[in-house]
Amino acid sequence: MKKIYKCFILTFFYSLTLVAQNEESLIIRKAESQLLETLSKIPIGSEKKYGFDLREDFQKCKVGKPIKVLTLEKINSKYATVETNEWRIPITLNSNNVLLMTARKINDDYEIVDLGGQYLAKELQEIKISKNENQYLLRLYNLHIDFIATTIRPIEKDTQ
Repeated sequence: MKKIYKCFILTFFYSLTLVAQNEESLIIRKAESQLLETLSKIPIGSEKKYGFDLREDFQKCKVGKPIKVLTLEKINSKYATVETNEWRIPITLNSNNVLLMTARKINDDYEIVDLGGQYLAKELQEIKISKNENQYLLRLYNLHIDFIATTIRPIEKDTQ
């Protein structure tokens, strides 16, 4: 019975990881398909404000690993960490974070709704996480403050 319970728990956590990976894949595909269109909305002459030297740099940009956005909500007079429907996606140029795109889930699909966060993008790059960690952005909207949170992914093999 103990072995069945342990197997169920591992399967449960593994399935959560697969769901998150699938969601990340969808967001990456959406961001990649809209990358040049979104970057082209940067006003001509404002490229430096967005971290670019030339508009031609837009063609060299790539999409990084999406970061799930969490926030705090007051539930029954206590604060709890809750998931939002938003992800921040680093936009890289020559392997360096330049900007963040924001993807929001709207009607069961992801839409790119914002572009910016030049300084936050650079700060996120400085934080080194291992491959077995998930990275989250804890956003306190009313204070305009962001924190980075990480969790260790479940181990997928039995270590008996």
